[in-house]
Amino acid sequence: MTISYLSPNRLWHIGIIGVGLLNFLLICLHPSLGLGQSPPSVPPPNVLDPTGRSGEPPPLQKQGPLPFPPSPRLILPPVNTFPELEQKRAPLLRVMVKKIHIEGSTVFTPEELAKVTAPFENRELSTEDLEELRRALTLLYVNKGYVNSGAIIPDQAVQEGEVTIRIIEGKLTDIKIEGTKYFLPFYLEDRIALDAGLPFNIRPLKERLQILLQDPRIVRLNTELKPGLKPGEAILQARVEEASPFRAWTEFNNYQSPTVGAERGLGTIAVDNVLGIGDQFLFTYGQSKGVNPLIATSYIVPFTPRNTTLELQYRLNNFAVVSAPFKQLDITSKSQIFKITIRHPLYRTLTDEVAISLIGEHLQNQTFLGGTGFAFTPGTSQDGKSIVSAIRFAQEWIHREPMQVLSFRSRFSVGLDVLDATNNQQNSDDADSQFFAWLGQAQWVRRFDPTGIELLISLALQISNDSLFPLEQFAVGGRYSVRGYRENQLVRDNAFLFSVETQIPVMPALFGPYVSVHFAPFIDVGRSWNAKFPTPDPQTLASIGAGIRLGFFNRAFANVYWGQQLNHIDEPPPYNTLQNNGLHVQFVMNIL
Repeated sequence: MTISYLSPNRLWHIGIIGVGLLNFLLICLHPSLGLGQSPPSVPPPNVLDPTGRSGEPPPLQKQGPLPFPPSPRLILPPVNTFPELEQKRAPLLRVMVKKIHIEGSTVFTPEELAKVTAPFENRELSTEDLEELRRALTLLYVNKGYVNSGAIIPDQAVQEGEVTIRIIEGKLTDIKIEGTKYFLPFYLEDRIALDAGLPFNIRPLKERLQILLQDPRIVRLNTELKPGLKPGEAILQARVEEASPFRAWTEFNNYQSPTVGAERGLGTIAVDNVLGIGDQFLFTYGQSKGVNPLIATSYIVPFTPRNTTLELQYRLNNFAVVSAPFKQLDITSKSQIFKITIRHPLYRTLTDEVAISLIGEHLQNQTFLGGTGFAFTPGTSQDGKSIVSAIRFAQEWIHREPMQVLSFRSRFSVGLDVLDATNNQQNSDDADSQFFAWLGQAQWVRRFDPTGIELLISLALQISNDSLFPLEQFAVGGRYSVRGYRENQLVRDNAFLFSVETQIPVMPALFGPYVSVHFAPFIDVGRSWNAKFPTPDPQTLASIGAGIRLGFFNRAFANVYWGQQLNHIDEPPPYNTLQNNGLHVQFVMNIL
């Protein structure tokens, strides 16, 4: 008997009708970057971090001024997985079937397919029975996400009771991007295509689209899956709505050492999509009474669809000591940092990301007394120069859930005797550019509903068996370490930090959605010690206190923290500063 029953086009209707429009919405997290490290003690005061990096949030402390947002949410219309077929039915036939052969399947094992075909073997089948079998095989694919794969029964002569069913496994043949204003279309096409392998499965594609929506530069992404020219082919049409890539903001804070003027002003401009390939440029200019200028600039460009990035950074920080009685000594410092980073995500899903980074950094610092180069710290040259060339290897893991984020970061640093790096091999105890250090950081943020209370726990540990230059040492004391103490209160080779903070919404019903007020009690503890030289007291700082965090219409943000020292330290002048009273203040105004 000859079976002439199904058109290949019927396969397409089973797989594609009802997939429809996929709409994805995301509330995004807006992090900021930085690293807090600092300088040594000298006969003058603990001058400050010569690199200007103190007073900046460390990499894992990426809180924005607004409450921690939830994870992305996926909104999908109902999907009809078993649509009605409109093709005219063939005449009713009956045939004895002993064995069913499946061709073209690469997804399922013969055993999995046999579970579907076994009830139809060794019995007489009608054309309706064969249609039921074909649908069952198609739905086996559709229910696993292979929405444009399916089965057809080709024209054939049934011999010795054997029937052949062919599987056409689907593929995504084209991706069309519409609505781009700042992105070049290929940037999005290449990233979507990562999960459009053979055979095509819609589940990893959905997750890939959600991952794209974690990028704050993409506001909305509407997608529609349409049939291609041939059975099993699909075309994805995507319409994107983008956020403006242009940002600018000003900031005032007192996150510097009072020695150079604690209060500083900063202005930043950023372009989050310079050439349309996801590249980012940032430039910051700042100054205080003693710091002029502070310049930080960076450029990041992704060069693979999996967001392997190259980052170039430059930082310039020139300062003069302005506090009495050292102002008359005319102590100044100039420092520069050149940095290149290659970062590669090893694994990324909606909830987890594992990444590694290889970093090359060249740091230069020179201190002056009365305009003449002068060495204030052991290991620097007679004219006050210290140069560090280092290669660093960093590892990151971030786990996100709707109500919590858990982050770990590890970084190994090795100093190299290259690019005129300072070498003090004649005195092995003095700092030089040949060193080994490890920095580990962990952070847990947990949000408790329905109250909206957030708990933030942070840990940091730096370990080195070598004496380090101020360029590499760790600062304890200040806004992002132990509040209630001056910035750079203790600056040493090794350090441990622990912080617990709770952010409690204050009368959210009264202030409404456009104004946020949070009360933030905290406990901070820090300990630091030298690797080779004796460590003077105190070695431990601890404080308890509270802060107020304010947000206005997503345009302006302010926070004020006050900390009470639990281990009191007599401060050198100046005495009449906010930091001496345990206060840390910040105000940020978004311009663009």
